[in-house]
Amino acid sequence: MSMVTVFVFCRALFIMSKSGFRPPALKDKKKWTENFQNFVKLSLTKQPKRRPTADKLLEVSATS
Repeated sequence: MSMVTVFVFCRALFIMSKSGFRPPALKDKKKWTENFQNFVKLSLTKQPKRRPTADKLLEVSATS
């Protein structure tokens, strides 16, 4: 994983910590596989206790 990818992911987590944040959604779900949609949904879970760890997210993306 590149440093840019890690930075973008960390930035997304930081923004998500803001109280009024609503996670973004894919506009046209038909363009994306169900596995990718699930990965995005899991990645953008606001509550840290409910959000999978980075290792679990990598497992999800690896099986997609």
